[in-house]
Amino acid sequence: DDLLDLILDEPNRPKEEQHNRYEVIFYSSYMQFTVFLSERTDNILPPPTTIPLCPDLAEKMARNEDTAAGSFFLWRYPSQGKNVPVLLAYHRLDTRFPVYVAVHQPTQGVFATINIAAVLTLLVSTLVIAFFCLIAYRIVNNSIIRPVSLLNEGAQIIRQGNFDLKVRTDAGGEIDELATSFNQMASALRTNVHQLKESEEKYRNLVLSMRDARFQTDVKDKITFINPAGAFILGYESFDDLLGKKLVDFFLDKEEHTNLTKSLVVSPYVENIRIWLKRADDQSACVEFSGTPIFDTHNSFAGIDGSFRDVTHSVILEKEVQERAERITFINQIANLVNSSVEAGLVYESLNREIRHLVAYDYAAISLKLSDGTFETRQLYPEPKEGPALFPRMDDDNSTAGWVAQEGRYLLVEDLENASLPIRYQFPASVKSILCVPLHALDGIAGALTFGSDQVGGFTRNHAEILEQIAPHLTSAIRNAQLLENLKESLTNVNQAKEKLHAANIELKSLDEMKVHLLSNVSHELRTPLVAVMGYTDMILNSKAGPITDQQEEYLNIVMRNVEKLVVLIENLLDFSRVHRGSEEMLFTHFDVVNCILSSMQSVRPTADARSIPLHLEVHDSEGNSVTPPLLVDGDKGKLGQVFNNLISNAVKFNSDGGSVTIDLEVRKKDIRFSVIDTGIGIPKEAQDKIFNRFYQYDSSSTRKYGGTGIGLAIAQDFVGLHGGRITVSSEEGKGTAFRFTLPRYEKSDLSEETQWHMVMPTETHLLFELVSQDRALSSQIRQILTSEGMDIIHAVYPAAATTLANKYNPDCIIVDTESGPTGRLLLDELLSDPSIAAFPMMILTDNDRLYESFKNRIDSRIKRSFRKSTLLSGIHYALGQKPLTTPKLGANILYVDNDEQTCLFIKRCLKEEGYKVDYCHTGAEALKQVNAEHYWLVMLELALTDADGWDICRQIKNDPALEGIKVFIVTSKTVEHHSMKMQESGADSFLMKPFKADEIASAVETYDPEHFQGDADTII
Repeated sequence: DDLLDLILDEPNRPKEEQHNRYEVIFYSSYMQFTVFLSERTDNILPPPTTIPLCPDLAEKMARNEDTAAGSFFLWRYPSQGKNVPVLLAYHRLDTRFPVYVAVHQPTQGVFATINIAAVLTLLVSTLVIAFFCLIAYRIVNNSIIRPVSLLNEGAQIIRQGNFDLKVRTDAGGEIDELATSFNQMASALRTNVHQLKESEEKYRNLVLSMRDARFQTDVKDKITFINPAGAFILGYESFDDLLGKKLVDFFLDKEEHTNLTKSLVVSPYVENIRIWLKRADDQSACVEFSGTPIFDTHNSFAGIDGSFRDVTHSVILEKEVQERAERITFINQIANLVNSSVEAGLVYESLNREIRHLVAYDYAAISLKLSDGTFETRQLYPEPKEGPALFPRMDDDNSTAGWVAQEGRYLLVEDLENASLPIRYQFPASVKSILCVPLHALDGIAGALTFGSDQVGGFTRNHAEILEQIAPHLTSAIRNAQLLENLKESLTNVNQAKEKLHAANIELKSLDEMKVHLLSNVSHELRTPLVAVMGYTDMILNSKAGPITDQQEEYLNIVMRNVEKLVVLIENLLDFSRVHRGSEEMLFTHFDVVNCILSSMQSVRPTADARSIPLHLEVHDSEGNSVTPPLLVDGDKGKLGQVFNNLISNAVKFNSDGGSVTIDLEVRKKDIRFSVIDTGIGIPKEAQDKIFNRFYQYDSSSTRKYGGTGIGLAIAQDFVGLHGGRITVSSEEGKGTAFRFTLPRYEKSDLSEETQWHMVMPTETHLLFELVSQDRALSSQIRQILTSEGMDIIHAVYPAAATTLANKYNPDCIIVDTESGPTGRLLLDELLSDPSIAAFPMMILTDNDRLYESFKNRIDSRIKRSFRKSTLLSGIHYALGQKPLTTPKLGANILYVDNDEQTCLFIKRCLKEEGYKVDYCHTGAEALKQVNAEHYWLVMLELALTDADGWDICRQIKNDPALEGIKVFIVTSKTVEHHSMKMQESGADSFLMKPFKADEIASAVETYDPEHFQGDADTII
């Protein structure tokens, strides 16, 4: 008890705390009870009281068994004999013993104080909140409620349509901003309403003034709005008369209204539907209807908003146009059918059958005007049985044909019995009305077409218009039929004349061909006798027939020069013959035309220099700026070279001494314009159109100053024509002449200069030769010959340059010009010492036989420096075809085959002088027989043999294995091209054109026999 008293210290606690109850709690798993003191009496402590532990407390302490202290709220706890809500706290005295000190206090005393404090706090808070609410209300009332009320009143005023109101709140802040926005909104509404009224007024005026009808209907199809145009179209004076009427009542076809309504229900609009409406005056109007459906707020169909336009007039016009088009189509069909008939009977039959589709009639007749002014009438329908002789004439002024011919217009009589004209007698008794239309022609009325009807008023103006439209076609068809017989007669005469003309043309063509053939044959045949003339003259000049005097040499040189002129003339005649026959071969390639012109200038320069005539070459563009070659053109280089030779030589020939010749090249974008201009005698105006005619010379008198045949310009014109151009001439007598023509440029892309120079080099179909020479005249001669044959040439002066060009351009053959003495030997030694040069085929030009003998094993061909074209080409051909001999020569002799005995004797004598043994014969059969005897190493063959073609003989010799190694040399008066197919197919080794000099034939033979040497015993220095 003392311990409890000490612990509880009940007596010593303040009185305000004595309501707290202290207890000792024993709590363990085997013992649970509570010990507390009873009420004190007279300051005497009562004995402790022990009771079982409260179950609620035991439950809570079991949950917190490991906790030394804690507190709980218990709803039912024994205190002072009552179970009351308490607040209880406990604390363990010692961890070794399960003894706790607890204190509890009923919540009534605790909550009473709290409730008093809470009531006081609530009362004070209520007073404070009421105070602040009063203040807040005043503030809100002044700053929000009152301005908002003003704004609400303003909105009501604006809703009534007064947009001039301005609200003032003086509240500041956002309310003032709201008021400002409100005023701005009111101002904007005022402006928008004003604009809306203006737009509405404009729309109203537009709707009221538009020509198209505008309307609206309601769900019951009643018209609620329509503009004056709609009332006018429907025939009403005022649109008010239409309001309330149903739209369907104006539709002529009620089904159209039903279809329209159905379409608007399912479609957003209908457009340009043609509908016939009923007007107030019981007339009908066709309109193009367009409309859209109107829907209410429930998206239900509520009416139509639409428009319509009156197209009645357009529909009527369309119908008339369609009818007119159909009528015109039918008229055209009639016209085509009638015009397709060229016989009068067929024309009338077609006319009667087709017109009945357009016009109904019971009688038809046609009256045609004769040459004497009268009319011949033919009944078309019904076809008369009596015959034409019984027809009444209708050629007087009182006839229908006479009337329309005089008046120039149609005649329509609706009642023939009451007609003012006495024309009843012309028609059958059944005819009651007639229509007569004129048939117009260029020279007046050609006739009349008359129709009759068994009914009064059977024809109308419309019928007259239709028939007037048909009348011109009928007139044309009738005229054509009338002209047919004349045409047949004329055609017969024309055919007879044509046959005569054709026969004359054939005769003229035959004569022309005979002339050309004669020129060709005469030119060929002239070559053969010239062989003897030129050959023997050359032998005499070379003293091979004995010594000659100086005077004899002079005369013989004159003969030789004229023979050479004759040879040139023959060449020109042959060129003309080939061009005229169309057998001239063209070898097109691209080449530098400036180089070609320079070659032609070089060949003419000696003649020009002798007469002090300078040759100028000017190359420039259209603006006068100088242009640097090369200038590439696509053409036949040889033929164009002949053109430039002819034009430049003529410019020199017909020039005065001391004059000038200018070759002008104007380089344009796609072509080049060539001009050869001289300062010579000029050409008369009347002769300028004739100078290109064959064999024409404007100075044809017996004393004319200048020579020539008159075919040079004709050949030049033909050659330029083969290139697609034409030479023109402009001249003034005494001042000079200019010849001009144009050639297309070779189109090329942007290429380097080196590439362009390579393009100037020959293509795979051309041969390229390198000439090594210091002789300008000789170089020019060789260049001209080679370019005329379609070959190309490059020129070197010194051996070093020759080596460089050969390695760069890889020529097919090198031609070396040597001269007697050590210079020629040194030149050949230097060239042949270079292995790259020695690998090329090489031909030398030399007159020194000893020099040739020294190098014959290292070169392929040799000709003398005094050569002709055929000799040069023969040597080149041999050099290109030279191969090492694999078989020995078949014999030591030469066989010459020719029809001409004198030529054979000349060849035999000429070659005998050179140490050769020559046999000859005159036919191909003899040649084949003799050559098989194996006595010959060389056969010289003329192509024109009496019994065989020379090419066939050559082919047989070259194809005979037993004659392998034998050489065949063509010696002929016919034109032979070195690159021709016949040369290649026949296997000929070379050729020589007649005529030729003695040394030329000897040089050619020596070329084929390099082991043979017949020359002077001159010592080479």
